[in-house]
Amino acid sequence: SNGAIVDGFVQGRAPPHLRVAMDGEPTAAHSATDDELALVPCETPVSETFEVSAYFAELKPQYPCRALLYANIIGSTQTLLEQHPKLCFAQGSGLVCTARTQRSGRGRRTNQWESPPGCLLFSVGWKHPDARTVVFIQYIFGLALVDSIRTRPGYEDLDLRLKWPNDIYHGSDTKLGGVLVSSSFAEGCFNLVIGCGFNVSNAKPTLCLDEAIERHNAASGTQLQ
Repeated sequence: SNGAIVDGFVQGRAPPHLRVAMDGEPTAAHSATDDELALVPCETPVSETFEVSAYFAELKPQYPCRALLYANIIGSTQTLLEQHPKLCFAQGSGLVCTARTQRSGRGRRTNQWESPPGCLLFSVGWKHPDARTVVFIQYIFGLALVDSIRTRPGYEDLDLRLKWPNDIYHGSDTKLGGVLVSSSFAEGCFNLVIGCGFNVSNAKPTLCLDEAIERHNAASGTQLQ
C-alpha cells in the first residue's frame, strides 16, 4: 500500500522490512514503496502546535527519547511503530512518533480515539527485559502523565487523576485521555509500543485540559495557564 511524505509529514504505510531513506528536500513529495519509506529531515516542522526545538530543550539528558518522527497528518502513531519494528527498535528504546492529527486513532480493544488538532498524540518504542514487571509499564506511564502536570508549581490541586488502569480523567466522570500499550516478545525482551492521546486544547466534544484549568481558576481564584 503506497503513501507519501509531503513537507516532512508522514502519510500512508509500508511493511516492517522497509528501508529508511533520508531526503534533504522538505518541499518535495516522495513515494512510499513496499521496501522504502522516505523521511524528510526538518528542524522546525510546519506546525503551530509543535516545536521540535522546544521538545529537545525540555528533554533531560538521562532520557533516551532523542529520535523523533513528526507528522502533521497520520493514520495512527501507534500503528506506524507497531508495523515497523526494525525502525522502531533500531536504537533500542526511545523512538517517538508524534502527530498533529490522526485519521485512525486507536484506544483499548477496538475503540477509536478521536484525534483532532489540539490533542497531544504520540507513541514511543520501549524495550523491557523483565517479565515480572512489564505489566506495570502502562500504570507507570499513566501516572507519569498526570504527575507531569500536577507537579508543576500551582497545579498541585488540579483535579486530574488516573482512572485505573490507564484512563486520564478530570474529576470522576470526564475523560481527557488515555494510554495504550502493545507488546511483542523477541530475543528475551519485550518490545513495547506505548501510545498516548490527551486532549489539551480542543473543547469538543467534552472537555480539554485548558478548560479544566479555567474551571479551576474560577473556583480557586488562581491564574494558571
